[in-house]
Amino acid sequence: MNLNEGNIKMVNIKTNPENCTGCLICQLQCSFQYYKEFNPSKSKIFIIQSEYDTRNIDFADDCKNCGICAEYCAYGALIIDRKGDNKIEN
Repeated sequence: MNLNEGNIKMVNIKTNPENCTGCLICQLQCSFQYYKEFNPSKSKIFIIQSEYDTRNIDFADDCKNCGICAEYCAYGALIIDRKGDNKIEN
């Protein structure tokens, strides 16, 4: 999937921050799709660590809702809702 091609299928992404381990695989996959680099700082998804070992998950305004982050999330922090209506839900 190349995010620069314009034929991106948007999906509904549900977040479960309590399941996030902070592994950053979602950010690595996202940045690779956009920039062909494994660089979390270039990702369209943000994993924000709080002081109590919990995490918040947020998305950039220009996120394409492609779902690559959820496809690679092994912990259920990001889930593609195939019944949803093409938006990000927190």
